[in-house]
Amino acid sequence: MKTFKGMVYVLSLLTLVGCSQKGTNNESKETTESTRVSQTKTSASSKEIEKPLFTDEAYAAAGYLSIYLEAKDNKQSIDDLFYFITKEPEGNVTFTKEKDGFTLGQGTAGSTMTFKVEKDKVTRISPAENNFSWSKKELDKTFKDYQKLVEKLVVIGKENKENHKQAEIEAAKKEVIDPKNLTEEQAITWIKNYLIQNGATEEGLNKNSEFQSDMVDGYLIITQFLPVPTGAHKKITYQFRINSNGHLEKKYIASNENWEVISTEYIYKEDLEGPTATKSDMSATMVQDGSDGPGMFYTLTIKNTSDHTIKVSAEELALNKNSSLSDVDEDIPARYQKNVVIPAGKEHEFKQLLGPVSGDTPLYNNLDVTYQGEVIFHQAAGMESYK
Repeated sequence: MKTFKGMVYVLSLLTLVGCSQKGTNNESKETTESTRVSQTKTSASSKEIEKPLFTDEAYAAAGYLSIYLEAKDNKQSIDDLFYFITKEPEGNVTFTKEKDGFTLGQGTAGSTMTFKVEKDKVTRISPAENNFSWSKKELDKTFKDYQKLVEKLVVIGKENKENHKQAEIEAAKKEVIDPKNLTEEQAITWIKNYLIQNGATEEGLNKNSEFQSDMVDGYLIITQFLPVPTGAHKKITYQFRINSNGHLEKKYIASNENWEVISTEYIYKEDLEGPTATKSDMSATMVQDGSDGPGMFYTLTIKNTSDHTIKVSAEELALNKNSSLSDVDEDIPARYQKNVVIPAGKEHEFKQLLGPVSGDTPLYNNLDVTYQGEVIFHQAAGMESYK
């Protein structure tokens, strides 16, 4: 029995030792797991700190800005560069995602560049000369205070690229016409569109005008007939032809005048479409039309300074005279109503539109031409007061 009790005692000790070791092992395992979790958290935190500042697209835009910043003759700030690159019409930057990178440009070969964005660096791959390359950390440091601006450059570039794409699609839809090889229908369409551009209406032309064509000395001659008040017959007013250069010419029959070039480019239906003009779309000049006399008239020339076709209504124009001798302020309305369409960069002359005014009016009156109530041309009084 003693021996048995001793064995039980020994077994009890062994059991206690085993439990103690097991507890120690569990504690060691828990400590190890805790350490691993801590290390994992530290590693994740480190990754968050090293997270890139920009998307790949924005890094390409940052590289594009850097090319200009690093130019020897550059004296512009990042804000100035952004304005220069995005403003129209010179800037108008575009942004395109390519198979091997991102391309930014401003409509010229010299301004078009492609950038490859890798894990840690950004490289200009086209054009390849000079081997421009930056680490992402370098770009982060340069543009950390301009993150929104860099991202906005990408947005503007994408929008411009989409707009250009739509414009190309619309241009492709337009029928390409050779002005030197026109059909009768195409020639008459050109003439009608020219007349509409200069104040006629499509409805009026279709109702009142008749166009007949003939070949004379190798030229396609189009004659315009208009009705006379009695309605018994129609009279010839103008003749039109396409000359050897593919330009549209006009001749007034009654005066037997020489042929005059009136349009050097074919006018499509689409060329007549455009918004009503505003002051910012135009510039103006005014000259006296005729000699001095009791009733002086002025011819006004409006130039479309915008990048699109505009519609101008003559009835929106007026001549304002304000005396340098008194508080007299008078608006002289336009002498006739006429709605014209002016293509981008082109001019229209409103003959004898403004006036009449007395011969001495320009001497003691400031003359302002207004459109929709806003001044578009100013002519100072010839003298401040009577002498």
